[in-house]
Formats: sequence, structure tokens, C-alpha cells
Amino acid sequence: MAGVLILEVIVVLLGLPVVAKIGGGLSWLSISYICGLALLMIVASGLQRRPWALALNLGLQVAFILGFFAHPAIGWLGVLFAGVWGYILYLRRDVQLRLKEGLLPGQRD
Repeated sequence: MAGVLILEVIVVLLGLPVVAKIGGGLSWLSISYICGLALLMIVASGLQRRPWALALNLGLQVAFILGFFAHPAIGWLGVLFAGVWGYILYLRRDVQLRLKEGLLPGQRD
């Protein structure tokens, strides 16, 4: 999950030139929002061992999607990464169920 957050940081910061060229220029609000979101994602990537880290990750996804106000491209990237997080949650649930049922390869005799 930390790796996905770092990839998101790269994508969020690459959104700055997009907003600057296509979005009609950067305002102090859009720069602050994009850089603040990237900073929060960097901090969150270091907190993945905490029990509340998943809730933090999903909250950052909501903030990423709300980036529509900075530029629609930022919001659509948030939607794309929300799909990635949805798949991560699906895989996490599947591994937990297999672990509970003893179906993982390391649990077989």
C-alpha cells in the first residue's frame, strides 16, 4: 500500500504542469491543494503499519477525487486510483478469507 501511495504522489505532482498548461494557470489554492495532498500521501506511506492506515489511505483517495476543483484531470486520476484501491481491498479480503479457511499454500500439509 505504501508503494501505491508513492506512485500516487508522483502522479499528483505530475498534475501540476497539466493544471498550469491546460487548466488556465495555477492559483495559490490549486498549488497548495496538489502539493499538500502529495505531502500527506508521503507521510501516509510511512504510517502503513498503523491499524488506522487503511482508513487514512481511503480518506486520501476521497481528497484526490475532490481534486476536480483544481482541474478535472486531477479528479479523474483520483477516480482511476480509487479503482486501484478497490482492487487492493478485494485482494486483501480474499487473502484474509483464504487465511481463515487454511487455503493458502503455506498452510497446506
